[in-house]
Amino acid sequence: MTMRVKKIITLIVSIVCSTLCWGEDKNLLDYEEILQLTTDSRIKSYVYNPNEVYLLVLHFGFQSNIEFAKGEKVQTISLGDTYAWKITPLDNMLFIKPLEKNIRTNMTIITNKRKYQFDLVAKTFEEGEEEDLVYLIRFYYPKTSKQNGR
Repeated sequence: MTMRVKKIITLIVSIVCSTLCWGEDKNLLDYEEILQLTTDSRIKSYVYNPNEVYLLVLHFGFQSNIEFAKGEKVQTISLGDTYAWKITPLDNMLFIKPLEKNIRTNMTIITNKRKYQFDLVAKTFEEGEEEDLVYLIRFYYPKTSKQNGR
């Protein structure tokens, strides 16, 4: 086999591989929105799963915000311990603030589109735990099989 034939075969294999890896196959990115990358550890991103219980470790003296999908509105919030938490819904957001130290409870949120289960923990903030702080929790939503036409 000549050198020119080897180069042509290598080129064809490269094109086929790059098409398979980088083609516009919607299944490769199966999310309604492209994930926004962040370098700030206080912003957490989760992929929505209706069978998941999300652990939220919060800190006394700090508030956190859960951001749901655009157009998603909070309809019902149910807490196991209602007296130790301040919860404020606003459109597709929910603000959470622990009112006591070292507490734990669960929370169910029902929106016009989905149900969410949370395990809430409030800790006392100590210097050096900045990476453990949560200011924003953002969800991303996999497309369903029905949406993909499967």
